[in-house]
Amino acid sequence: MKRMEKIPKINYDKVLEELISNLDYKPKLLLHSCCGPCSTHVLKLLVEIFDITIFYYNPNIYPLEEFKKRIKEQEKVVKHIDKSIKVIEGFYDYNIYLNSIKGLESLGERSKRCYNCYEFRLKETYEYAIKNGFDYYIT
Repeated sequence: MKRMEKIPKINYDKVLEELISNLDYKPKLLLHSCCGPCSTHVLKLLVEIFDITIFYYNPNIYPLEEFKKRIKEQEKVVKHIDKSIKVIEGFYDYNIYLNSIKGLESLGERSKRCYNCYEFRLKETYEYAIKNGFDYYIT
């Protein structure tokens, strides 16, 4: 098995502090989210700094009913935190996920299977951000 490259250690809290200290406007931020509960803390932290749009793009969730259930929960969370946050639903096609993990289905969590799933979702988030004029994108 090929070893993955070591990820450099970066203090993203410090990077954010530096970014915030130099802002003279409220930048547009596209936040990829997989579910409402996972986004609560980051939304509370960032809503005062950024004009946030959530990009709910998760074709890895199966079945479609579960996908829909999770986006509804995301929308509930947003209503409680700040109604100015927008939620965009990405398209759902479970086959995109299946194709991204072809040959890796038997691998467990934190494996190449997961990396492939993160990669295609972040790539779609990036492309959406570029096409729609966002200043930043994150997950």
